[in-house]
Amino acid sequence: METTKHHMWRLYPDIAISKFITKNIAFSVSDKNGRIVYANEKFCGITGRKENELIGVENSLYSATHHKDLFYKHLWHTIEQGLIWNGILKNTTKTGKKIYLETTIVPIKDDDGNIESYVSMFLDASEIKTEAVK
Repeated sequence: METTKHHMWRLYPDIAISKFITKNIAFSVSDKNGRIVYANEKFCGITGRKENELIGVENSLYSATHHKDLFYKHLWHTIEQGLIWNGILKNTTKTGKKIYLETTIVPIKDDDGNIESYVSMFLDASEIKTEAVK
């Protein structure tokens, strides 16, 4: 049985990686205006919200709620240029708990090269950030 598992990784690495990401990394997909169109279970868990509470809502992680305007101007300038943005975003959960998310935002382009959406991947860095502040 163990041999079969390793064999599946060799035959279908994209499926295996996709399953790994879905189970272990929080991610969301936003339209070009920053409205969430998909949120996986892990992202819902980190934010304390259900998917139906997130869909269609402007992703507050992309707005100047917790950071200075200049920070978000740089973030948006980067992703609107089609470049990948990496950094730590601060936000709050539905219950008001502060969270820090190590974030990567990847612009997704259509066949004509126009940005149609953004895939954002998040790792909860709250414990690390909290320890660093102490």
